[in-house]
Amino acid sequence: MMRSGVSRVNEILRSADPAPTTRDVVNAGLATLVMDGDPREAERLVLWAFNHQILDSASPDFGTIPWRVGHPEIRDSNAIEFCTQPLGPLFLEYGGRLSGEFRRRMKPHLDAALIAVRRHHVPITYTNIFLMKATNLLLAGQAAGNAKTAAEGELLLDQWIDYTRRAGIGEFDSPNYYTVDLNSLAMGYLYAAQERTREKYRKLLDFFWADITANFYPGRGTLSGPQSRSYQFLSGHESIELYLDMEGLRRSLAPERAGIGRIYLLINERKGGYRPPHEILALATLPEKVVRSRWREEAGYERYNYITPEFAIGSTNYHYTGHDKLIDVELGRREDVPAVFVAPDTTGRPYGRVRVAGPSGQTKPHHLPLNAASIQKKGALLALLDLDVSKEKDLSLFGTNVVYPLAAQRILRKISASGSILGLRVDGGGLAVRFFHLPEGASVALKTDPAGKAEGAGRFLVQYPAAAIRRLDTRRVRTGLLIVAEHCQNKAALERLVAKAGRAAIESEERDGLWTVACDIDGLKLLVSRRLADGKIVDRRVNGQPAASDVLSVNGKDLTVYLPVSGASAGGGTLTSWSLY
Repeated sequence: MMRSGVSRVNEILRSADPAPTTRDVVNAGLATLVMDGDPREAERLVLWAFNHQILDSASPDFGTIPWRVGHPEIRDSNAIEFCTQPLGPLFLEYGGRLSGEFRRRMKPHLDAALIAVRRHHVPITYTNIFLMKATNLLLAGQAAGNAKTAAEGELLLDQWIDYTRRAGIGEFDSPNYYTVDLNSLAMGYLYAAQERTREKYRKLLDFFWADITANFYPGRGTLSGPQSRSYQFLSGHESIELYLDMEGLRRSLAPERAGIGRIYLLINERKGGYRPPHEILALATLPEKVVRSRWREEAGYERYNYITPEFAIGSTNYHYTGHDKLIDVELGRREDVPAVFVAPDTTGRPYGRVRVAGPSGQTKPHHLPLNAASIQKKGALLALLDLDVSKEKDLSLFGTNVVYPLAAQRILRKISASGSILGLRVDGGGLAVRFFHLPEGASVALKTDPAGKAEGAGRFLVQYPAAAIRRLDTRRVRTGLLIVAEHCQNKAALERLVAKAGRAAIESEERDGLWTVACDIDGLKLLVSRRLADGKIVDRRVNGQPAASDVLSVNGKDLTVYLPVSGASAGGGTLTSWSLY
């Protein structure tokens, strides 16, 4: 795979008008060395990318590098992090194979790159880039013989540890960006000069793996539950599964490939690097798991995920990004069956294939923010959605969609003039979905369309009348959602689950500036209350008790024990003998 990846990069560079992603070119240079290729070829690739770096010291963009050559419309400031990432391993591991001429030519490039990395402001909640920045400064600083820069990288690492101990992982449970996190942490573990620093990296890897295995759903071989960022809304299969494959957690090889970026996993494997301990891997196969976590310090940013052999259902609150999955359900044991997720949308195609350009010029899957306030107890989930459509010009297709797999056994039961309950069953996993608190004129429907059929997906949705929405003063639309998941071995069990969701007593009230919903599901009492003015959550209760909040736990076991203790490493350690200078 690596050889074909390097070959593809070289094919692009040989084309008449080469427009590669620069990080792929630098990674291809590193990969060439890892695979014992010609060092001069590796040098050529690295220099090709860095020859596009801005070296004018008077420029405000000094040291930066374009994300993709020939595409000035993409101004992604993260390019400097991704292009600097290979340099630490490249010089620290393979410096003895690199020519003096190459090191001489790379000196101004690395000096400028380190300045640009230091200048790049990265919020501590932007996990993958913050950890990459810290590790780049540490390892590239070592490679340059710059102890001050390396120490700055470790200081950032300590800041992240302290913050995470209070707030949890900001870019939580992303099935693609957790791969980037593991790549950076593995390189720090392998190449940090000081033993105490390597130990920090080892424990950080333990903590990430505890999160991963706690949220792993064996049924579909996926990272389940709410996700801060996802590029595969339907399948859920993304690059983290390469790491899951390595640990033997999946039944089949992951269909998602990470391209040339897989080089960091290969380096870790070849050097006998980090592997999660047995006690952490054992979390993946616990028969029943309640995972509690959080992703911000403030109240309300709690995340809940309930995992069984037949289904996983999870929820969190507020909004992360246009490609998050804040309410996510996995049903059954078939990897090719789409997940169930909630996506407010104005395109009529909420499957994650419609991509929208962001401020950097990069395009990503998109849906409207859920602005959710949820409470969950195992398989019972109550969510209040506060949808802001004030900036939407075309509301003709506006709807809140629960996307579901067409392969599921389905039951649709009408419970009112405007509403129905949808029951779904895949293998032994059953689900009932019920909307409530609908705006005037809204209706509930079951829809299929060519785009969804091509993906094996349908939609259960609230359809909002555009004229009525335009008349709203705030252009904010409030919709309630009750989802109940249980083990359902046959259609009769699914019928009982649908009936249970149908008889749930729901009281929704707007008074004194609050929207409060209380729900009784066969004696289980759930309550959520939020302010009407700003959507802030003011109360979340289960059977009258405030919802529990943990940084990361599974079945009540505190997993922050795997986090390292921060603090600057003291004494010991030497810089590599193959520094750049």
